[in-house]
Amino acid sequence: MRIVRVLADAGERNCGTILGKEISKSTLTHHWRVLRDSGVIWQRPSGRENLLSLRREDLDARFPGLLNALLNALEPTTTPPA
Repeated sequence: MRIVRVLADAGERNCGTILGKEISKSTLTHHWRVLRDSGVIWQRPSGRENLLSLRREDLDARFPGLLNALLNALEPTTTPPA
């Protein structure tokens, strides 16, 4: 869900910049594959890296309101100052 939140907030991102270094590359690769195969993200090559983006239009057409409900239930990626 953190991956979906980051892509929803920031748009297309380089796969190495989404979650940082706390998760191993093999684990991230597995998550990219699951999200790509399930139709949640697009992945396109860009030089030696891949760019990832959320398939918002496709998800909204297939499951109206679901993505917004999930994103509203999640905390934002950064906490605003108090």
